[in-house]
Amino acid sequence: MSPVRSADLVLAVSQQSAFSIAPYERFIERLTHIGGDQQREALDIALRYLLGGRYTTLMDLAAENWDNKPALHEGYRNQRETFLEAQQLGALLACSIDHATATGKSYVIFGAAVIALASGQVDRVLVLCPSNTIEAGLTAKFDELSGQKQLMDLLPEDAAVRAPAIVNAYEGTVPVGAICVENIHAAYDRSLSSIRDSFEGAGERTLVINDEAHHVYTIERGTGKKKVKEWLAFLLDPAFGFRRVLNLSGTCFIRNDYFPDVIHRYSVQEALTDHRIKDIRYWESDQDFPSPAARWSAVLRNHQDNADLYTGIKPITIFVTDKVEKAKEIHREFTPFLAETRGISDDEAAALTLVVSSHKEHESNLPILRTVDKPGNPVEFIFSVSMLTEGWDVKNVLQIVPHEKRAFDSKLLISQVLGRGLRLLPAPYRDAKVTIFNHARWAPEMRRLFDDVWEGDERIASTPMFNSPLHFELSLLDLDRGPVPVEAAGVPKGRAAGEKLTLVPQRAKETAGSLVDLAGESAEDRRYSYTEPVAPFAEFLGEIAEKVAAKSLETGDWSDDETKTLRAEIVAALRAAKAPEDQISETNQTKVLAWLRPPVTGRRMAYKTTTERLVTRSTRDLVAQSIGRSELSREATIALRTDNGRVIRWPGHDTRQYDLLDQVLDDKKVSRGAIIEVTDVARWRTPVDLVSVSHDPERGFLRELFSRGEG
Repeated sequence: MSPVRSADLVLAVSQQSAFSIAPYERFIERLTHIGGDQQREALDIALRYLLGGRYTTLMDLAAENWDNKPALHEGYRNQRETFLEAQQLGALLACSIDHATATGKSYVIFGAAVIALASGQVDRVLVLCPSNTIEAGLTAKFDELSGQKQLMDLLPEDAAVRAPAIVNAYEGTVPVGAICVENIHAAYDRSLSSIRDSFEGAGERTLVINDEAHHVYTIERGTGKKKVKEWLAFLLDPAFGFRRVLNLSGTCFIRNDYFPDVIHRYSVQEALTDHRIKDIRYWESDQDFPSPAARWSAVLRNHQDNADLYTGIKPITIFVTDKVEKAKEIHREFTPFLAETRGISDDEAAALTLVVSSHKEHESNLPILRTVDKPGNPVEFIFSVSMLTEGWDVKNVLQIVPHEKRAFDSKLLISQVLGRGLRLLPAPYRDAKVTIFNHARWAPEMRRLFDDVWEGDERIASTPMFNSPLHFELSLLDLDRGPVPVEAAGVPKGRAAGEKLTLVPQRAKETAGSLVDLAGESAEDRRYSYTEPVAPFAEFLGEIAEKVAAKSLETGDWSDDETKTLRAEIVAALRAAKAPEDQISETNQTKVLAWLRPPVTGRRMAYKTTTERLVTRSTRDLVAQSIGRSELSREATIALRTDNGRVIRWPGHDTRQYDLLDQVLDDKKVSRGAIIEVTDVARWRTPVDLVSVSHDPERGFLRELFSRGEG
């Protein structure tokens, strides 16, 4: 993992430019007076780059920054070619702006389009986006802004275009002086739009602006994937000859890799500090809910707490899955649970829920989704499959429930999904929070993802000292593994081995934990009580007797007497546990099924080593490792060289890192047990400048290692 944060990878644009922003400052000031300084800064930098004449292509900007920005060397492991190859639009004068979701990217898009046309260097602007929802939103916003006479009159008198038309590509050929807003699908060969007629051969004097630009890029570093998306292919198509391209996104990641061409960044952490988005809390506990129903009861409690706290606001809870079938399954299970909990009919509960996906059967739900925050729309619970990642800007999302880790397993996904809950509620609830009710066991991984995406935690890095005499080489065994069929012998367990069935009492239980803020601090302790789901005992017995009878056909018939015997064994176990005999809890159902499970026999596939080879690795090639500063308040420990209470600064290393370490040494909140200061150079027998570990027993080993003398 690279210790370099996303902010360190932002490319600097030279102040030397033939373009002056001065004639447009009054227009920009009025356009962005609510949105904030980040919008003005982004417009200044982007227009200076796109219209200033200093750079011919993105490669010019990238090469200039490689020479002047050491953080790029760290982020790309000192491999200049890797950095340059990452510039997928390198042949064009292209760049990206990274602004947190809900901070007004549409104003930056409109401002860049209007000023580019006014400058006379551009004849048309093509604004592309990934969906009809976003297209409709941008078009409405641009129509409203272009219709503000007081705003548009602030453009210079000599502007080449002072009143740009807002059009789409199905209305006819895009005229000179227009801003064309379109769904990217209108740009493809099979489309009936006028984009090809309007822009073929005209790319030199066209500005293309891509909204939600993470859909443009395709290749994640190190994966070897070479398939180019249609969107990227369209931008690079020589038939158009596009030259100027401006990308915007609130999720500037290609899975986990940060965009290599960002020229301005306004992070979620900055937006939180400026109170432009909601605060975020997530669930952390050493316990997990034993059943879906138990977890749903906690979700409903959070939902009701939001309704009680923000009176007059209908709270919305979003369940996030990675597959359509999973969203449908959870919806089918949750709806009757909601009906039973609230004491309403199944139809009334169904009216409160909505499944949203790209599947054809859910197309009719999209109009309902667009009005979910309007009076008269009853929906409170949304089951989503990636359809809420952009273009859906509802303020009253107050809880997000990721159902499985795969819906949350990259910086791109976590940014997209959580972005749906960041928009502020109207006054007087501007301090409202959004709760991420993740599974408890995900909390450490979510903490790391939050740190990387939100940049709310400073990173402490360990890097190799290239001139150290302590470097060494290791011969490693590199293995290939593959599936191999093996015989699996059956081992009797449970009832088949004569073991007695043991069940547990049925009683109300609770799960305790905390809602934690982005700094890793507990914001609120919570205890959720729940009653385990139960099934009628007779119904459960009938189902398992039928299953056992079916499995017994190979060896003999299953008789009524055997069913009676089975019933007596289970009832005896229920009595011993002092549990009701007319119903059986979910926990006890699981125990009965495990007790009845027959031995597994036959062939199965196991993974075994198929080839092996020795490879040599040097410690000089170690990849830098980092931990968050906040982890020192939990389980992490670092060892470092110090002198008189200050960090030894190794030549050739980033001085900012050592400034941070000096701050850590002075921080009274950091436990002294989390830091091992090594003052004797003879005891520093490692070729890295800092050693970090995150858990026991490694922490104990590290302390023991540095407590010994030389040798």
